[in-house]
Amino acid sequence: MSAVDLAARIIPGESAAGFQLGLRLADMDAEVTSARKWGAGDGSLSAAIFSSSDWLVVDAADLGQRGEIRIYYGNGAVELHFSAAGVLYEVSVFSGYEGRFLDEIAIGGDAAKVREVAELFFDEGDEMYYPEDGSGFNGIAFLIEEDDGGAGVESIAGISVHDWSMR
Repeated sequence: MSAVDLAARIIPGESAAGFQLGLRLADMDAEVTSARKWGAGDGSLSAAIFSSSDWLVVDAADLGQRGEIRIYYGNGAVELHFSAAGVLYEVSVFSGYEGRFLDEIAIGGDAAKVREVAELFFDEGDEMYYPEDGSGFNGIAFLIEEDDGGAGVESIAGISVHDWSMR
């Protein structure tokens, strides 16, 4: 499976971009697993991600992290995180992704909409905002950035759908 859906609904703890959490790396199409690979000696990872409109495969060991695999698509619009056991445990989406959470919360949208549906707390380690326990929303996090104009408007720069127990 390798069909990316840049307009797929975002479902916390389940799916985004057309990928279900729990998918096995071995079940990905050869188009993906044989795609261009980035290594530590290949220059800037962010430059490679943002200049690759197709698939880019990264062994997280090259980043000094445990033996996970990350796969990027669409100039960084979609990021798939596979555990060392080859299980998809996180799908993150960024600029270029058009799918929505709750039919109204999207990349580039006003972060105030997220705060209307759940109280959030900031995790300094992940640098992401998570819904508070008891909010009814598990398995989702938001990358929220303040606009450059200093007006105090916050926008959604990224959304992570995850199940940490699969890691």
